[in-house]
Amino acid sequence: MSLVSFIIPVFEVEKFLPCCLDSIQGQTMADIEIVCINDASPDQSKNIIEAYSRKDPRIKLLDLKKNRGKGYARNQGIKVARGQYIRMVDPDDFIPIDSTEKLLNTAIQYESNFVRGGFWRCRQNGQKLRKGGRYPEKLLINASFHKDKELWFFDQHTTYLFKTDLIKKAGAQYDENMSNGQDVAFLLPLVSYMEKVSLIPETVYFYRRNQKSVMNSHKNKQYYLNLFRLYEMEYEQLAAKGFQEQVDYFIFYHLSVILPKIVLPSIPDNLQRQESLEILTNLKNVIDTYDIKNLCFASQYSWQKERTVPLISKQIVLLLSENYIREAYEVIKEYGVNKKKIKAQKKKIRSLLDSTSWRITAPLRQIIKTFRK
Repeated sequence: MSLVSFIIPVFEVEKFLPCCLDSIQGQTMADIEIVCINDASPDQSKNIIEAYSRKDPRIKLLDLKKNRGKGYARNQGIKVARGQYIRMVDPDDFIPIDSTEKLLNTAIQYESNFVRGGFWRCRQNGQKLRKGGRYPEKLLINASFHKDKELWFFDQHTTYLFKTDLIKKAGAQYDENMSNGQDVAFLLPLVSYMEKVSLIPETVYFYRRNQKSVMNSHKNKQYYLNLFRLYEMEYEQLAAKGFQEQVDYFIFYHLSVILPKIVLPSIPDNLQRQESLEILTNLKNVIDTYDIKNLCFASQYSWQKERTVPLISKQIVLLLSENYIREAYEVIKEYGVNKKKIKAQKKKIRSLLDSTSWRITAPLRQIIKTFRK
């Protein structure tokens, strides 16, 4: 039995797979196994895995004859994993060489059920873009999902070190019918066991922007329906267990930040008008069913006073709650148009500031400014 099992679902990633495997092979702790599930990939991914496994017996190949998707592949990996702990890694990403040792040492020292770390989003070439996640600047030891808000965002499964026996005890599985939102669906059954969770401030994962990945590819109607389905799953599985405040916080954040800033502006670019209206109708049903209008504007929880709801969010909520679906669509469309105009204007300003003429005329502008005083 190994200490840590890495589970990697593999499909059409021949360009990035060697970097991923190198980063795992080079971990500062050697007692690991690397389970690669080849999801009937049509490229050279399988050959790459076989070449690595011939040199490193810790690498195991599970070869699927039919493409079943990441959810199915990960579930198969969990079944065969022999490690005491599990880490999930996507094949187009990579991890710091000391990340597993840091996670494991924290888990052992504080007897934590789960340990999480931070992550960076990167360009395809590995260049860092921005830090992601919501993590403390200092170590947070054995927090509880019942009372610690740092745990109420429990996505980003690749930043976790899981106890294998807890995954199996909770019956946690990836939803094989969802192309997005799988991490939240997988983590929901584990929430009840999040009583001893430690968060470390160190980076443990590098997420690469691969344009061919599911999350970065063209978003179809099902993509948006999956997001709304997550709200239902939250209430079905968490509210019934006494986590009503945590569920409301999750929904509130998505409605006030993720939905207006990321999800809704992308709808006109990805869907035809009729499909857009259908998605907005579904969203209205979510708002009505869970009384999200009241949640956004009432104050029964202290955390509602800690965050300012964006104006665009209030517009969307009010329009949808009053059944003005078409008006809401126009608001979203206009928001996207204005966002593009602002981006273009900022680019023009940057070009002007970098221009030779702007630098040459700097002394003249200073003289004019002096005389105007």
